[in-house]
Amino acid sequence: MKRIILTLLLLISLPVTAGVTALNAEELIGVWKIYNEADTELASIDIGLAITKEGVSEFTYKTLGSESSDDEQLQGLMVNQKQVIFEALVPGQSNTYVFDIDFEAKGGPGKLLKTVYADCSIVGVDTDLVKKKYQARLASSSQLCTQKSTEESSLTNLKLVKDGTDPSTISTTASIPSEFTSDLASVSEQIESAWKIKNSSKNSQKFLIKDTSTNILGYEFIYRIINNKTKLKNLTEAGFKSSERIGLLLDEYLIVNNSFFKEKNGLSVIDLNKNRRKGKGNYILTANSDCFPSKSGASSTRVCTPNFDTSLANSISQKSSKASAQRINTKTKISF
Repeated sequence: MKRIILTLLLLISLPVTAGVTALNAEELIGVWKIYNEADTELASIDIGLAITKEGVSEFTYKTLGSESSDDEQLQGLMVNQKQVIFEALVPGQSNTYVFDIDFEAKGGPGKLLKTVYADCSIVGVDTDLVKKKYQARLASSSQLCTQKSTEESSLTNLKLVKDGTDPSTISTTASIPSEFTSDLASVSEQIESAWKIKNSSKNSQKFLIKDTSTNILGYEFIYRIINNKTKLKNLTEAGFKSSERIGLLLDEYLIVNNSFFKEKNGLSVIDLNKNRRKGKGNYILTANSDCFPSKSGASSTRVCTPNFDTSLANSISQKSSKASAQRINTKTKISF
């Protein structure tokens, strides 16, 4: 009799998490709008498909409005059954949106994590800027982009609201859960170290993490990317590839966008192990514009046409599930 009861309990309990996750993924389908604290609509996305496995939901979406195309196939993720992560494509910068959704309220607060790689201004169809072979790739939306000497990161409070829901019922902020604050010291001790992140067999980077703090989603931190061939003990200022950037830690998920100007936009979402020493996850790669050389000849200055006005850079994400990250040289501490 005890075996029968135990078996029934297991059968009842096992589907609960999966059921909630699947239900939440089902509730993702539809149009969602992004608002600021003044309830001004900033953007909207249409989520058309979500596939859930082991508590993580992968979803496809497209942006709505003038800056969109019918063949967009962008990919985002939902982790912890409620936190959604997706990108908006803008020349010269990465824009990562992370929101904590209350599915009963049909919305929730979150943050825009923006890193600016270049100063861009609209130049339109200015054929004087490029060689003749690139002129056909110009459009009224084309921009002249000059790489910044530093890549400035910022966090902005926003909210995500399902279409048809009054945005005034959803706040852009929330109280920071007490467990985040109480665990801050141990989390800082774990993640403030040197890391190596690997996105494919030919793409890996080293970076250093510092200054961990709490926010409504989990934790945020500062990091700098360093040259792969540089040994930590020999690191100098010349060994850094980036200035200070902001990354996020959502429960056990490490969120970094380690892109550079002239490269495709790359978002890494890594599921770390219990001690946050290493983990595996997803790498989502998407071209955020069609960039080509300017007549100046400087590699730091290029002309970029947004995806929706060019046929050479599509808005289709390439996802790899072979991304990984691990702490390295844990006995070496570097302050920067």
